Amino acid sequence: GPQPGLELYYSFRQGISNGNNSGLTSVENESGTVNNINLNNFALLGSSSNFVNGVVRTLYPDNDNDGYYAAASGGLTGFCIPAAYAATPGDCNDANAQINPNKTEVCANNIDDNCNAVIDEGCNGNLAFNLRASIEGYALPGGMLQPALFNTGITTNPNISDTIFVELRDQFSPEVIVSSDESVLTINGLATVNYPPSIMGGTYWIVIRQRNSIATWSNLPVTFSGSPVFYDFTAP
Repeated sequence: GPQPGLELYYSFRQGISNGNNSGLTSVENESGTVNNINLNNFALLGSSSNFVNGVVRTLYPDNDNDGYYAAASGGLTGFCIPAAYAATPGDCNDANAQINPNKTEVCANNIDDNCNAVIDEGCNGNLAFNLRASIEGYALPGGMLQPALFNTGITTNPNISDTIFVELRDQFSPEVIVSSDESVLTINGLATVNYPPSIMGGTYWIVIRQRNSIATWSNLPVTFSGSPVFYDFTAP
């Protein structure tokens, strides 16, 4: 049936983005081929015009067609995303569509299902929360981080930026570390942190440390009540 919100781009040599196209009866595609068209229920004027500037994307091979690419090589640019290409990075296994950043971690399979560089997080009796952070000197355009550990040969996974240490500190006695975990920060700036069930129901400061930077604290203590916790250290 009909699906809302779908976009379909055709790249033509004629037409004015958000302008007056009422006299247009034919168009040429990028190859120079002339195509006669009948436009039904098609806006041709002003800000509601269907003639728009397309969103040019840089696309890379997506061998398993799961919407994520693994390596930024062999790229092309275009308005539409063809089969076997993707605009979103982060795939850690481009031969398996069941492994990508949009998947849920499966316990006890010894696989990093959600490509956060942690295997079986939240399993073995532990719980987990997610955070976003950046490291000074690592930032790249588009909110990405340099794959520092990959660049130095410490890991073969290009989706890993660096390791961080994450502490939960007592709300009223912040010098007391209640829980700590070494986690991996991906090039998307995301990390998954394990913590013991005994933390549940408490409120804690979240502190992150990296070997070359000073400790960064959450703006306010965070309550772990059973609902999913996501803390964004990059938010203003």
